[in-house]
Amino acid sequence: MKRSGLLRFSLVLGFCLLLTSCDPVYSIRIENDTPDTLIIGAVTNAMFHNDEVLLKYRGDGGIADTEFLVLPGDYADCGTAIAELKNELPFLELKIIQGSDTVVAKTETEVLELIEKDWLGRLKKPYRIRVNHEFF
Repeated sequence: MKRSGLLRFSLVLGFCLLLTSCDPVYSIRIENDTPDTLIIGAVTNAMFHNDEVLLKYRGDGGIADTEFLVLPGDYADCGTAIAELKNELPFLELKIIQGSDTVVAKTETEVLELIEKDWLGRLKKPYRIRVNHEFF
């Protein structure tokens, strides 16, 4: 009897430790809610990855000059962040072009300003830059 109680306690404790030690992983996404194709130009770091066809990529796997498209109603995943975004931001600079409108973020702080926030001003998770008719 004592042994099964100790085993049960050890299993429950081990399970609780597993749950508390796991940090969530969030995607970093650019969503296009406009009727036009977006051209995304960015200076990216090693945190950047993208499954889209890149129009331009000049770099060595570290810092790179990158350009890709996001079609209307589509999105592009650009990386992931474990728990908090500030240390894992894939963009050093970001430029979003829709027709004749352009938004440029030249610093990481300016890029963070483009990410959706909740009503308290905190970054929403998963991390999204949603481009719609109010964006420009």
